[in-house]
Order: sequence, then structure tokens, then C-alpha cells
Amino acid sequence: MIVSYGTRGNKTASDSLNTTLEVQQMKVVETRPMLAFPTAGYGPPYVAPAAQSAMQGVLVAECVEAWTAKKDEISKDFKS
Repeated sequence: MIVSYGTRGNKTASDSLNTTLEVQQMKVVETRPMLAFPTAGYGPPYVAPAAQSAMQGVLVAECVEAWTAKKDEISKDFKS
């Protein structure tokens, strides 16, 4: 499973890694969650508070809530 995150470029990164893994004949599950840092209204994505906090190793509450909402999507393809 590929889980990508960032301020933008999630889909490109996910697609590139998917292609690389498939060329190596690895099976990649269809579910590929993309976790974004909220950046709306802050000009360049890297100046958004969520991105700045992440660079310091801290996830802001807004990220935690948004990413927690994707819990089912992330755990969907894991088998017990």
C-alpha cells in the first residue's frame, strides 16, 4: 500500500512510486490514501501553518482530524 502526504504533489508521488513498484513486479493494492496538509489561503503551500508545524515534527489538530477521517481507507487493505 502506498500512503502519500504533503502540501501538493501527492498524486504524482503516489503514481511514480506505484509505477516503480509495478516494474519491480511487486503487487500494489489499489487503495492509495493521500494525506494533505491544509494550505488554503496561505500563498505558497510551505508557508501554511500546517506545513510549518510538520517541518518541526508536529501535526496540527486540523491535520490529525483530517487524517483520522481516512483511518478506514488506510486500514482497508490490511489483513488480520
